[in-house]
Amino acid sequence: MLMTQGLGAGYKKLQVLFDVSVTVPEKQLTVVVGPNGSGKSTFLKTIFGLTKIYSGKIMLDGVDITGLQPHQIAYHGISYVPQVDNIFSNLTVYENLLIATHGLNIDESSIDDVMEMFPHLKTYRNKKAALMSGGERQMLAIAMSLLRKPKIMLFDEPTGNLSPKMAITIFNIIKELRENHGKTILLAEQNAKKALEIGDKAILLVSGKTVYQGDANALLTHEELGKLYLGIK
Repeated sequence: MLMTQGLGAGYKKLQVLFDVSVTVPEKQLTVVVGPNGSGKSTFLKTIFGLTKIYSGKIMLDGVDITGLQPHQIAYHGISYVPQVDNIFSNLTVYENLLIATHGLNIDESSIDDVMEMFPHLKTYRNKKAALMSGGERQMLAIAMSLLRKPKIMLFDEPTGNLSPKMAITIFNIIKELRENHGKTILLAEQNAKKALEIGDKAILLVSGKTVYQGDANALLTHEELGKLYLGIK
């Protein structure tokens, strides 16, 4: 569904990604792992039009989306859930969901359907999002993303700063989106072991370059790569 060819990107004069050529298969969960500073988040931000592209292409269903603005990429069917600042904390849960439908022909029932997937949100429907925990805010961000019915969902380290219990909940939600809702998912995650356990495909980035691309379980059990770059024994 998604493919990059010789992708080089970064921020102004700081290049972070170098010649990244990968594919993201349809209806699979592809995880992006690597050491801190390896370019995981930058890779996702580049796909969503948030960085400077120096070289290469980004293709979605055979359509070149390289260099498009984030709002244009969103209308092509890509959603992006950043780790932080992904909701409007001064608005209610319902108002957040309503904003997510802006510009789309979506009725009230769609919002109700999404809230059914996240029972935690029902409690806060008419309350300020600021009252929710970090994990509950992530659920709201995911719900907002789902309302746009994306072809592919990008998750940028969604379990960062969450308790171990809530992190498992978020991982299970992402896994369910793939298994029960047929979503194509690209997940950048610092918790490499857990991400690889639920993933279908893995991309290992080191210093902005692709070191591995293939089966997630194979990377999880690869003694040399796991120990050297991911801290997996």
